[in-house]
Amino acid sequence: MKICEFCGCRVDEKTPACPNCSSTSFQHECPNCHNVFEGSFCNDCGIRYDAIAKTCPNCGKVYYTKACPNCGHDQVRENIQASVQSGQSYSNTDSQAGRGNNITIALVLAILGLLTCMTPFSIIAMILASKEEQAGRKSNLTKTTKVLSIMGIILFFFVLIIGTANGSRS
Repeated sequence: MKICEFCGCRVDEKTPACPNCSSTSFQHECPNCHNVFEGSFCNDCGIRYDAIAKTCPNCGKVYYTKACPNCGHDQVRENIQASVQSGQSYSNTDSQAGRGNNITIALVLAILGLLTCMTPFSIIAMILASKEEQAGRKSNLTKTTKVLSIMGIILFFFVLIIGTANGSRS
């Protein structure tokens, strides 16, 4: 519930302007303790202005916190305990899906790294070797190619490690 700062009219949180005076300056009324405050959280009880009321199945008290302040009932904790007791694993499927995405990202980075690191170094080696042959000098194609390919492989693994590390943080 919002309260207009000018006329004191009570309006719904989604109302953009006061229907009485057209003001857009509002304060919030705490859904828990009915304190009037500015900002997102009540100065008295710390509840967010848009908190959704829950009714405790044990004692019937209406509350806005994680657990019932009257009897301590916590539905999330009970769900976890029930799944553990029934032998089911309680896990976050979103985080498991995220791990699969990280592997996909790492593979894509590996392929891109291979293309962007190895190919340019090999092309440079071939260009240098052909210039040496055109100049009439004996070509060290194999030596140059090996050195530049090793540099490409090192750069490739560096890109792969950085990409995997960044993917695992998300």
